[in-house]
Amino acid sequence: MKKSLLVFSALILTLLSLIINIIHPVNAHSAKLKSSSTLLYDTNNTPISTTKINYKEDYIEVDLNIPTLNNLKDKNIQDKINKYILNSICDLKNKTEKLAKTDMNNSVLTNPYTVQTTYDVHYANASFLSLTIMYYEYTGGAHGISYKLPYNFNLKTSENITLGKLFKPTTNYIDLINKEIQLQINKKNSVPGAIPITEFKTISNTQPFYIDGSNLVIYFQPYEIGSYVLGIQEFTIPLRKLRYF
Repeated sequence: MKKSLLVFSALILTLLSLIINIIHPVNAHSAKLKSSSTLLYDTNNTPISTTKINYKEDYIEVDLNIPTLNNLKDKNIQDKINKYILNSICDLKNKTEKLAKTDMNNSVLTNPYTVQTTYDVHYANASFLSLTIMYYEYTGGAHGISYKLPYNFNLKTSENITLGKLFKPTTNYIDLINKEIQLQINKKNSVPGAIPITEFKTISNTQPFYIDGSNLVIYFQPYEIGSYVLGIQEFTIPLRKLRYF
């Protein structure tokens, strides 16, 4: 059993050849990703609790579940990240709430609008945190809409990492990831009766993503690459596929 665990751990360490500006780049002959040997190999879990904001008015119903970091060594970084997440969600909530008040005052609001959030922690240790928050809003019509917000933090600096910052500047990572996504789209579209994904052209350097174990997960919001019924489309790419190109 101990030997199996050691082999598994070694495999994970080999696959997780990722990111972040505070680490020196890896050898140019072995990879073009930035090394995350400090950030992703640390196995000390980062405690996360839930901050709840719940209330109901004539014009809106709010049910927010917001992730909150606890017990980081650097309290300034902890407070900065928690404030960033809280403010970003509350800003979205406030926009919906303002719209609800306006529509109520103009007598066009037939039912209270709704704002809800849930979240998933995909990867967490003492140095790196990858999570997504699902934001749902209903502002009238046949249905509401959900979209997923990415948060990928360097817990040593508080930086929210965008996709482009995972790679060295000279790396043509967009083409590489586009090819992987297109292969998966072709496979999805080939399934009999599948609703086709028709609008994909390319990712951007700020494309939403999260890290899930040994995978990079790229995703698209509803309507981005197909019809609403497709919902949020995710494409999982093993990190090992991004090591040599």
